[in-house]
Amino acid sequence: MRIIFTICSNNYLAQAKTLSDSVRKTNPDITFYIFLVDKRSEKIDYEKFQTAIVLPVDEIGIDSLADMILKYNIIELNTAVKPFVFQYLIKENPDCTAIYYFDPDIVVFKSLDFMHTGLTENNFLLTPHILSPIPDDGHLPYDHLFLNFGIYNFGFLGLNPQSSEVRAFLNWWGYKTSNFGFDRVREGLFVDQLWGNLIPLFYRKVSILRHLGCNMAPWNLHERSIAKIENGDFELNDGSSLIFYHFSNFKFSQPDQIAKYYSRYSFQQLPLLKQLYDEYIQMLTVNEFVKYSAIGCVYIKSNVVEVKKESLVKKTTRKFFEKILKLPF
Repeated sequence: MRIIFTICSNNYLAQAKTLSDSVRKTNPDITFYIFLVDKRSEKIDYEKFQTAIVLPVDEIGIDSLADMILKYNIIELNTAVKPFVFQYLIKENPDCTAIYYFDPDIVVFKSLDFMHTGLTENNFLLTPHILSPIPDDGHLPYDHLFLNFGIYNFGFLGLNPQSSEVRAFLNWWGYKTSNFGFDRVREGLFVDQLWGNLIPLFYRKVSILRHLGCNMAPWNLHERSIAKIENGDFELNDGSSLIFYHFSNFKFSQPDQIAKYYSRYSFQQLPLLKQLYDEYIQMLTVNEFVKYSAIGCVYIKSNVVEVKKESLVKKTTRKFFEKILKLPF
């Protein structure tokens, strides 16, 4: 048995369903899960997600979930639960031979069989953000950016669930994400991702995927481009096929922009890439992006309430001590 899962709140369900649909089309033998960092909403018919099993994370026994809800923002929370979802899947599926995490804003275009083979020989599959230097020409991204945000992109992670080293890693990683899963780059913290830098040092049997078609994304377009599109197959500049593309930081409301934070290329420079993004926009539209994106995460609302309560307590305490200091004694 092989499993792919993603994690999102209700507002990202269009992306998650698009990913799920692509997996069902290209890898129909893989079981797909959507873990919901949210409560089920009356506004959503979850029966529409027939290509996936939808499970709210508050139903899988994460001991530290309540604490994480109070202190993390929506991105931090969605990433912090990742190790615990891996652990849940391993516990519930003891015969599983491969478990993969994919960010919801990814689309799979080809079979992943070669990765299954990789996990028979290795315990970890990692995809680096980049495989070659980026020119220092003033455009974003630049290669030392990944010294801050992580060498490996944790929008994808493949693990061998039969490995004792993987189980040890998940215990270690889960402690880190539940206590230090903040987006505080200046403090050396970036959600769940920076810990990945240490995997090849701490653990054995780590495979670093150098296939240009794995986790192609806006940050590695300096080395990867679409050379030809034929019968739905996207051939890349090295002759390989696109396996999965990561539409990171794409804004549905800004369809003419590749990504929010990357200025190196435009669609005018990469017209074949524009076709890929146009297809993605169509898929998101069919999967009701506008509807889902307007639904807020209930946990973050709770978070805001608690922060306001904490601020009120601090304010009241400060006023109390200010009054004390003014007393004549």
